[in-house]
Amino acid sequence: TATMTARSEVRTGDWDSLKHALVELRIAQEDIESLREAISHEPPKSSKDLGGAVTGGIVKMVGKAAEKAIDIPFDVATAALSALICKFCGV
Repeated sequence: TATMTARSEVRTGDWDSLKHALVELRIAQEDIESLREAISHEPPKSSKDLGGAVTGGIVKMVGKAAEKAIDIPFDVATAALSALICKFCGV
């Protein structure tokens, strides 16, 4: 199973580092690409305001965790994904 946090270092503005961390968490390629589009169209303003598109992507991935379609414990999926995205966006 995936760990609660990705082992790789996510660097601000480095898409490849975020993508690698998401792959380590076994996030589907289609969800990673959707997240990339969401971030590019509506970058998070703060850790409390990730924006509608990014939040929607997280909700979709957390829903998959609840359905066991991705291998992240449901109770930590939102926090883990949000933390990685915030680190990438520098917020």
